[in-house]
Amino acid sequence: MIKFIFIKTFSVIILTLLPCFAAADEFKYLSISFFGKQVGFIKVREASNIDSKEIHVEGKISSSPFKVFNGRFKYKTTFTEINSGAPRLHYESSVDAIFKERKINYWVKNNRLISVDVLPKREETKLTNPKQIDVNFIDPTYAIIKLLTMPCKDSFKVYDGRRLIDVIAIESNSKLECRYLYKIQKGPGHLSPFNFKTLKISTYFDQSRNSAFRYMIVKTGPFKLILNQVP
Repeated sequence: MIKFIFIKTFSVIILTLLPCFAAADEFKYLSISFFGKQVGFIKVREASNIDSKEIHVEGKISSSPFKVFNGRFKYKTTFTEINSGAPRLHYESSVDAIFKERKINYWVKNNRLISVDVLPKREETKLTNPKQIDVNFIDPTYAIIKLLTMPCKDSFKVYDGRRLIDVIAIESNSKLECRYLYKIQKGPGHLSPFNFKTLKISTYFDQSRNSAFRYMIVKTGPFKLILNQVP
């Protein structure tokens, strides 16, 4: 049976968010730096009402070298639980970049992946078919939140509608650092023609601010991105 691990109650979502991301309806910003130069930003927001909760992650890269990474991206996850009934989840993402445009939507009901849409159709992969997904996973929006929060998380899997990814926890020597290996298990790599399939992620936290997020380093090959919390 296809299973989907996601937030079972709204309180679980709230408890997993960093204090700096906890203010509802307010975006919090992270700068993106590449080779020591700021090239863009990411903003994160969570909002809720009586029977639903949304997590938004949006970003823009506008000044990468040779514009190769330039573009906008949005991720949104909506969780609903109407009248204590069956929980439902809708994940949607969009990418509008120099070399591609893509939209993905998928729906989960009763802990089952029921439908996946990828546009344009040529961007579909074998894994776009829900019948091909027979493992526990979480959506990319929630995965980002997990990586930005303390304590360090155990290994988990991410499904984005086109690929299945392992996020593997790696032991760290510091209680204020979380380390992960991001490895595409099935599906295409990121950012054609590079097709990155493995990333090293290190997240650092501030002891003086109740272990709040400070910055993240993402490495692959010769490339290194740094995400800094914007005050």
